[in-house]
Amino acid sequence: MFNLFKQRSKVSAPLMADITVADVEIGGMPRLMVSRIPLAYYLVSLMEDYCSENLFFHLEATFYTASGPSMSPEQLEAHASHIFKTYLEPDSLFEVNVDFKLRKQCQEALESKTDLAKIFELPAKHIFGLLEASYIKFLRGPYAAKLRLEQDGATDIAVTAKSRDEVMAVIVSRLREQGSHGKLVDPEAAEKRAVSLQHMVAEFCRTVLDVPVEKSLEMIRSSKPPAERTNSPRLKKK
Repeated sequence: MFNLFKQRSKVSAPLMADITVADVEIGGMPRLMVSRIPLAYYLVSLMEDYCSENLFFHLEATFYTASGPSMSPEQLEAHASHIFKTYLEPDSLFEVNVDFKLRKQCQEALESKTDLAKIFELPAKHIFGLLEASYIKFLRGPYAAKLRLEQDGATDIAVTAKSRDEVMAVIVSRLREQGSHGKLVDPEAAEKRAVSLQHMVAEFCRTVLDVPVEKSLEMIRSSKPPAERTNSPRLKKK
């Protein structure tokens, strides 16, 4: 996955400026997409609905389109091929829901190497519509309610170590509970998807929350699966 937020300011300090959930409610999806903690909880909401690939595709496609002028024809082709195979190729592990016509147009553009800089504009626009529907559900759900309570109408907020650790714990827990995609009956494909999703989420956490990929992966892999937690031995009452 590309550095989804390469154009964001690089911040390494413990405290980072962020956009509040109140600001997100006023500014809509454009504000959510440049937030930190709200966007991270939005990802969790998407994961619960098994459609996190919509966000990943839109972020990658948007970055690809914005970076097109600075890439060579070879780089454009390589990146376009990666995105197509990951999200648009039929039966790919992270296939997004776009109609046949859009998919075919992208495939033909990739094969002919024609107008590659704009190849994903229409599919990304379509997926953005799906993300907006999920955004409405997110605002009505428990994660946005949690942020409203914590931020109490604030217009200026900072990402603290505590808020970052809290959302990371929720992301890791959701990732472990989700496991592989329910539609995949092939165990090998399911395992491949699960591992790939771990890396995609880790890259997301790096670019949005400034959490190193290695740390995210360590947290994901060291957390216990739900079955192991459920079946853990209990102390007998005397």
